[in-house]
Amino acid sequence: MQSFYSNFVVKVEEPLEAQPPVGYSSGGSRSSSCPPSRLQADVGRGQQQRSFYHDSFWAKPRFVPPPIFRAPGKRSDEALAMDRQLRSAETLHALMALVAPCIARFDVGNVVIALASCARVVDERTLPTLKFGYPAFPALQARAGESVTALEPRGLAMLAHSAAKLGWKDIDVLTAVASCASAKAPDLTSTDLAKICWAFSKLDVVEELPSFWRTMAESVRAKACTAKSVDLSMLAWAFGNCGQGDAGLCREMAKAALQLMSELTPQCLANIAWAMARLAEPHEELFAAIIARSLTSIADFVDFDVTHLCWALAKLNCADAELFDMLADHTVNHGPLPETDSWWHASVLEPQHLANCAWAFACVEWTDPGLVGALAHACKGGKLWTFGPDEFCAIAWAFGKFRMADAEIRSDLLVISRQRCDELDNVSFVNLLTSLLTMVESSGSTHGEAEKPDRTWRESARPLVEQLEESLAKRQDLTPQQMAATCRSLCRAGFQQV
Repeated sequence: MQSFYSNFVVKVEEPLEAQPPVGYSSGGSRSSSCPPSRLQADVGRGQQQRSFYHDSFWAKPRFVPPPIFRAPGKRSDEALAMDRQLRSAETLHALMALVAPCIARFDVGNVVIALASCARVVDERTLPTLKFGYPAFPALQARAGESVTALEPRGLAMLAHSAAKLGWKDIDVLTAVASCASAKAPDLTSTDLAKICWAFSKLDVVEELPSFWRTMAESVRAKACTAKSVDLSMLAWAFGNCGQGDAGLCREMAKAALQLMSELTPQCLANIAWAMARLAEPHEELFAAIIARSLTSIADFVDFDVTHLCWALAKLNCADAELFDMLADHTVNHGPLPETDSWWHASVLEPQHLANCAWAFACVEWTDPGLVGALAHACKGGKLWTFGPDEFCAIAWAFGKFRMADAEIRSDLLVISRQRCDELDNVSFVNLLTSLLTMVESSGSTHGEAEKPDRTWRESARPLVEQLEESLAKRQDLTPQQMAATCRSLCRAGFQQV
């Protein structure tokens, strides 16, 4: 006769290990007190069967995300159906075709999901179309602003994150979000904190809300240990970017990073290192672990990860020669078509990242010819004109350290410097002047046939030096150290008469 339990057993192809005695198992968990014959009916040769008491028999509970807003009762079937349609829209046109006729009937959850869906389907190319081509979008923004006070922590995080991705910087709405988030700080999860802090930092809403940032920092200190790797990366970037946080915050983020080290991607490693450097908080154990982890995942680094990590290590004076060597090779040689375009990685960098990369390698005096050539190649074709003042001075300083000999780069540096020297503060001015003079000095160190073109370049630099000398005379607040560095560079470059 078959046992009652035989209808519920699950057959396993391979024999299992012998079962522990009936009662309490060797692991301390409770097992059935029924006789083995009742639990193991229909045991065939070479087979073992498991009872429905086994964990794998019962379906696991489905994860339910936190609520977006405070609903007075159960949401309508129409609202739930609209959530699904909004989330499934794959293009901007399809999404706005849903929003336009239905926005008046949206509940708060629909409003937040619609805004998050906009952030999901747009990119830099289509963002202007969303803002100016769809009349329903301003109406959606207005509804979102009106909904802030009804939002729960997850809804606040979704709204803030979407606003940042869409470049929607409405101070009134953001102030309301900050106020509600501060009031609900104990209920914010590490994911909520990451999205909110990232959004406010991305939108550069910092000085307007000092108490908000203090509250967020306190919450992050308490909850950093619960953060997932992506959340920790976003938190680190947010506080590093806006310059908020203190030693206690950095210490807790470092502890969390060390716990998650085996899970951290190159982007996470770079963001955490960059944030620590921005906040001037060296952490020897953390950076040793970051270097070790990075050495095992070089192939996964993208361009921006390289620049952030190298900048951070150079800034905190903890660069690793092997890591810099491998990252330099990766930056130069591992483009999509290495054989035909070995400088692809450097060429796709934006000015800020080019400047950071050049500055970092120059700081540690890593003058690999391939890397220097790749950086120079990436700055040609007028790209130096797109650099901001600080970025321009940083890369000029790096090229000076590299003793840059490329004629096109040196010519661009001279022309741009003449046009923009009055934009610079004292520190940038001195850095630029000494960098250019270093290149002038190095140009006179060649001999033979190459000497004539170098002398020509030296003479072409003279008008710039005279212009810089006039600007120097107007800068009455230069420190003695800045003045001494400038005079020393002028003399070494052969401009003693100036």
